[in-house]
Amino acid sequence: MLTQTKVTVRYSETDMMGIVHHSRYFPLFEIARGEHLSQSGITYLECEKRGLLLPVIESGCRYLRPAFYLDELIVTADLSELTPAKARYDYEITNQKNETVAAGFTLHAFVDKDLKPMNVKRKMPDMWEIMQRIKEK
Repeated sequence: MLTQTKVTVRYSETDMMGIVHHSRYFPLFEIARGEHLSQSGITYLECEKRGLLLPVIESGCRYLRPAFYLDELIVTADLSELTPAKARYDYEITNQKNETVAAGFTLHAFVDKDLKPMNVKRKMPDMWEIMQRIKEK
């Protein structure tokens, strides 16, 4: 299931050249990922309350063209891979001209509150079913 989140670049996200700083793309990914989960019927807060944490264990981003202050960006998020132990999200950020600004990914482990790896399929079958439905859409 692809979701799209619209964001407007804030001044604090830019550098002295007026270009979005490279470090600001990862918070955009996080916003889109949270929205993706919410639109799927589950939130990070619900996951955490139930004892499921999703730390980022790997991430990457390709910067293809600059984004500037006040640009309206669309951040697309997709749950591209899912196993009982981890999930991968892919992202694409486009500008108002529908040009790709950046593309990236985050890889998340499933762990419990003690940060021990968790097999979600076995320990939380209902959560696994929700994630499967998200992946299949």
